[in-house]
Amino acid sequence: TITLAVTTKDGGFKSSLEVKVIKEETPPEEENPPVEPDPNETEPEETDPDIDNKEEPEKPDIPITLTITGPNTVNVGEEITLSYTLEPKDITIKEVKWESSDSGKATVTNGTVKGVSAGSVTITVTIITSDDKTTEATYTITITEKAVEPSGPNPEESEDSTDS
Repeated sequence: TITLAVTTKDGGFKSSLEVKVIKEETPPEEENPPVEPDPNETEPEETDPDIDNKEEPEKPDIPITLTITGPNTVNVGEEITLSYTLEPKDITIKEVKWESSDSGKATVTNGTVKGVSAGSVTITVTIITSDDKTTEATYTITITEKAVEPSGPNPEESEDSTDS
């Protein structure tokens, strides 16, 4: 036991404190004592043995823009060619499908539209990417009857004209 006595410089205040010191028994040392984590060190990521670590990380979904361009009218019996643009341009295309909403009015093969009968159809192009994502665009085509040229003599020529 120890007693601490304290007095101010001017002697106006005094205080004491008794402290008892007890010898503490030390436990035997452990083979692997716990280690406090270093706050500057990051924890290693846990790995799942069922996951193949050779796989590439999944790419974020990038919006795909698909646009059809070309003429929007075709005469019966004639053909027009449509094309598409795809953004971003570095996408790997697995399959391209063209479809007509009414093959009785117009057919489409690889972007070539053939007018069958007068009316209106919707042409759809579907792009399937290498990662099996699907994107579609539509385009409206009007099919018209071909104007018939009048046959016979030119009406502007006069039958009364004679050479003298």
